[in-house]
Amino acid sequence: MSKNDPIEKSRRLYRSGRWQYADTESPLDLGPLGYFAVSTMRAYLRGEEVETFLDIGGGEGTVGRMVTRGKCQAILDPVIESLQVAHDYCNQTVGGDGRTLPFADGLFDMVLLNDVLEHIPQRDVPLMLHEAYRVLRPGGIGIIHTSSFGIYMRRWLRPGPPGRLDADDIADGHLNRMEKYELLQYIAGAGFKTEKFVFYKHFFQPISDLPIRLFKMIWRILRGERSDYSDIRSKVNKNGFVRFFNRLRCWIPFLDALVWGKWAGGAVVVKVRKSYNPSAGRD
Repeated sequence: MSKNDPIEKSRRLYRSGRWQYADTESPLDLGPLGYFAVSTMRAYLRGEEVETFLDIGGGEGTVGRMVTRGKCQAILDPVIESLQVAHDYCNQTVGGDGRTLPFADGLFDMVLLNDVLEHIPQRDVPLMLHEAYRVLRPGGIGIIHTSSFGIYMRRWLRPGPPGRLDADDIADGHLNRMEKYELLQYIAGAGFKTEKFVFYKHFFQPISDLPIRLFKMIWRILRGERSDYSDIRSKVNKNGFVRFFNRLRCWIPFLDALVWGKWAGGAVVVKVRKSYNPSAGRD
């Protein structure tokens, strides 16, 4: 398997400790971006009856449990180690690829695609959305959280190769960063109706990250720990200073949204619905 294969990249990043959040219990512990995303997704679920729920690319299921306030029906993820953690919380864990879902048509009331679409080639985004559409019941909802392309400070502080991806995108295993019109076209092409679409911004967010990055760097130097990133991350994130500052900086996305409106790039949270007439509106 190629080292550039999206699934292999996901496995390598998880094993490095980058996506291990099993000890995280509150959206505030996810930092400003995670807090804003989870709060928005929770708001999208108000008034919805969700009994059967599929978390596509859900890893350990941490964000899915936060969004649904503890519910966990099924998680699909290619990283088996993350599913071993999720198994303690979830009814069903399945190893697999979100571009080919091993589930029957119309099985779920809701699907969640949190931080997933940016980890596959953009040409495969329509395929994953079509699969999400297929496994939803008529009238079921999908919630999507993914990167968006635009003006944000991180691109200046940490530039990457030519194109839309910056250095942090590359480090996180991102393979695309879509513009709003592209994502909406893919959503409509899969047959979904977009009900809500919210930008949240990453313009000021790098400033709020600097103290955390500095603290982690100093911690690693003082302790002489350079090899096992997973163990270091676990120790640092349990530190009282880091947990306090993570919570304090959660106002940053709201400032970005207030100042920049829809100009700044960052990420989007989208609520979509499958028509009660599944044949309507499909390409």
